Parts: sequence; C-alpha cells; structure tokens
Amino acid sequence: MRFGQLIGFLALVISLYIIWQIRQIVLIIFAAIVLATVLNQLVKILQKLRLKRGIAVSISVIIVFLILVGFFALIVPRIIDQLQQFGNIMPMALERLRTWNNWLQGVIPDQLLENIRGLRYITQGLQTWLNQLIRNFFSLVSSSLSIALGCIAICLPLVFMLLANPSPYRQGFILIFPAFLPSEDT
Repeated sequence: MRFGQLIGFLALVISLYIIWQIRQIVLIIFAAIVLATVLNQLVKILQKLRLKRGIAVSISVIIVFLILVGFFALIVPRIIDQLQQFGNIMPMALERLRTWNNWLQGVIPDQLLENIRGLRYITQGLQTWLNQLIRNFFSLVSSSLSIALGCIAICLPLVFMLLANPSPYRQGFILIFPAFLPSEDT
C-alpha cells in the first residue's frame, strides 16, 4: 500500500468514526433533506398554479401539518383507550393467575411440588416481569416523544430553510462533494 493510499484509508476511517459519533445529527439532517425534497415536489405543483414560492411553501407546510394533526387525532385516542383497558384488565388477569396457581398447588401432591420449586414463584416472577414491561413501555414512549420533539425543533427549521431557497444549499453540497471525473488526458 502506497503512502497516499494509506492516508486516504486513514482519512476514510476517521471520517466514518466522526460520522458515527454524530449519527443522530446526521440522521436529523437526512430526514430534513428527504422531507424538504418531498415537500418541494408539492411546492413545484403549487407554483405551476401561478403561486409565488413563499405562498406555495406555506400552503404545503400547512397541508403536511394538517395531515399530521389528523393522523395523531385518529391514533392517540385509540392508544390511550387501549392503555386504559390494559390497566383495567391486568389486575384481573393477575388475580386469575394467582387463583389458578393456588388451585394447582392444592391439586398437585406435596412431593411433586417440592420437585417443581419454580411453581410457587410464578406469580411473583410474573408480577416483576410485568412491572419491568410497563416501565420499559413508558421509557419507550418517553424516548419517542423526545425524539419527535427534537425533530420538530431541529428538523422543521431545516426543512423551511431548504424549501425557501434550495439553490445555495444544493450548490454548497456540490462544492463539498465534487464529482471527480476522469480527465481526457489519461
């Protein structure tokens, strides 16, 4: 391996390491670019209807906002209802399991019960497992909300900037990553 190739390889490894360290920021920027690209198509359609770009951007953002609000208005009440049903059913299910466990301990002979030690601790272990499941569920919901709020706080301004005037960002991207075309001399 020549020295230039070694330097290029080291630069690639260091770049990949840096990108991995800032992967969340890169993901948000990528999401903003994708969303701006999709919305730009709607803006172009609105511009064909002889609307100015600023008005077309505003209308497209309002349309997307209304779609998101409608989506959450349909989904969130159902999720809350199901969580309330789950909260009501769980104590009854645990009580049935305890009753079944007590009945099973009365039916199974004591000698066999000693051989099956885990049967006495089924309800206790299940209660612990369910508590962990509920805790992890609320942790997942909390993390999802923080990600959504982060996207709203960071991604939406980027989308607006990219939609308002995409030319400078496109030109900057092209300057950062130029196309290396082979020269005709070689």
